[in-house]
Amino acid sequence: MGYPMAGHISKGGHNVTVFNRTTSKAEKWVKEYKGKLAKTPGEAAANCDFIFTCVGNDNDLKEVTLGENGLFKSAKKNCVYIDNTTASAEIARERPELAIIRYSTSLIDLLLFSTLATINFLPLYFRF
Repeated sequence: MGYPMAGHISKGGHNVTVFNRTTSKAEKWVKEYKGKLAKTPGEAAANCDFIFTCVGNDNDLKEVTLGENGLFKSAKKNCVYIDNTTASAEIARERPELAIIRYSTSLIDLLLFSTLATINFLPLYFRF
């Protein structure tokens, strides 16, 4: 679901840097849309005003945010972090403390009542 969402943001004229744990997926995205490829979540997050994640589960989310090359370690102060992952309530309670207190990052969790098919055909209405 993150692939087309990032594509809509790129098509909207915003600078986008993508990371995917499957490098070939990120390479495909860069060929299809205007943007940059990062080797790690931390590299993707560096110097960004807005950071979006969309991964499969709690463990994946912990890896890309808090892992060795996690995005919270390089996110600039006062950036806005928006997570689109379907995750547990437990991690939803854990991350605000880590994001806001430890890393000075704002946290927004989006509830998406949608399907991948809908995401592919409808533009996202994020206004920066």
